[in-house]
Amino acid sequence: MKLALKSALLASALAFAGQAQAATHILNLSGNVGDFTNVQQTAFGLHFDRYFLNLQGLDSGNAITVEQGDEIDATITFDQLLSMPQAQVRNDYLLFLFGTGFSGAPTGTSGTFEFYDGATLVRSIGFAAGTSGAIATFGLQFNPSNTPFSFDSIRNVFTIDTLDQPAMLDRTLFNYNLVSNAVPEPASWALMIAGFGAVGAAARRRAKVTVTYA
Repeated sequence: MKLALKSALLASALAFAGQAQAATHILNLSGNVGDFTNVQQTAFGLHFDRYFLNLQGLDSGNAITVEQGDEIDATITFDQLLSMPQAQVRNDYLLFLFGTGFSGAPTGTSGTFEFYDGATLVRSIGFAAGTSGAIATFGLQFNPSNTPFSFDSIRNVFTIDTLDQPAMLDRTLFNYNLVSNAVPEPASWALMIAGFGAVGAAARRRAKVTVTYA
């Protein structure tokens, strides 16, 4: 009986210690809308119109060390209103936090993106995301829910659910993608047209009827 009680108390103490080790990190980040860079990519039958922005507010001078179970409360403030159009397939929103100490094993997060126009909440997206070599959050909305909206700040609150060892974070990047169905390149169109022509010729040959007279 005493042994069972001691075991229960030890388990409770360990659980409490694990909870006590979790920390909340407050990040105040900023970025200039005019500094976004754009990359066009096509993969998996989709076209990605990708926009990237390095953020200020986290660097080697104020790096943070995080562990599994920690929470990050990040606010991103832009210098002007950012208008988000509706993409054909979906809109993606990602925050990447880079640094040192990553083993290459998977990392995972879960939380919310909240988009604000001034003090007004204009959109909220829940997510669970995973990557490796960094901490990443990934919110997405599919058509027709991804209606156009504008915002000048984002609050991204999330828990680090998977991280096999402590890592130091000293750089952040915000990325959004406008995803549409891929349109074949001109060379691909030429091949497709040639293919259609070959199929049509073959069909005509098969359809030809030979009539013989006795």
